[in-house]
Amino acid sequence: MNYADIAVYGKDKNLQLLVEVKSRHGRTINWAAQMRRNMYAHGLLPETRFFLLALSDKFYLWKDAGILIEAVEPTYEINPQFFLEPYYRKANVSPFSISGAGLELIVSSW
Repeated sequence: MNYADIAVYGKDKNLQLLVEVKSRHGRTINWAAQMRRNMYAHGLLPETRFFLLALSDKFYLWKDAGILIEAVEPTYEINPQFFLEPYYRKANVSPFSISGAGLELIVSSW
């Protein structure tokens, strides 16, 4: 059982990516590493090749990090404004005022 917001499966029907969406902004890379650590330490997520923590102003992506319960920094830190801005504009919301459910819908749509 997983508790991530979005699960993506490959053509082989194996889990490839888990996405946890949080409508928070201004969080550091250390905060992101701690958040991932907590989720894995409490057994909330299965092992997967990719894990994405999608915040309103930053995406943190881990690649092949396994289920280590140490705080591991993400492989990539991405500013999602370029590809999410059209969705924010269409929904007439700001990345800094969007609700958790709204951000989850935008990330799912993207």
